[in-house]
Amino acid sequence: MPTVGADVAFGLVSENLPLPIVRGRVSEALTAVNLAHLARRPIYALSGGQKQRVAIAGAIARHCEVLLLDEPTALLDPDSQIELVMLVQKLVKERHLTALWVTHRLIELDYCDRAVLLREGHVVAEGDPTRLRNLLET
Repeated sequence: MPTVGADVAFGLVSENLPLPIVRGRVSEALTAVNLAHLARRPIYALSGGQKQRVAIAGAIARHCEVLLLDEPTALLDPDSQIELVMLVQKLVKERHLTALWVTHRLIELDYCDRAVLLREGHVVAEGDPTRLRNLLET
């Protein structure tokens, strides 16, 4: 069974990085998403919110500059949704990351700096999230 640590290490191992560097990056990434204490736990034993944080840790471990988040709160309970949003906002600020957050939930526009509305694969509006939300709610 793959563990949390092995999942985060997967991308690093495929880059053929030395094991001490892999271990250090995995530890740093799991600490950043508050999961260091679960490094040896099997992935299947995690909650949905914890699994989302493991995925984010994998990107952090690889020193990605952009987080691609496709419906990251879709299957989470309300408390886990809030925790995930707060974590992503913290990581974006502290690590100077960009987060591309795909959502169908208008409420999640409140968490972004800029929004793009797509319809059938085409940009139909972009700009201030509050303006777009108001446009969509009318």
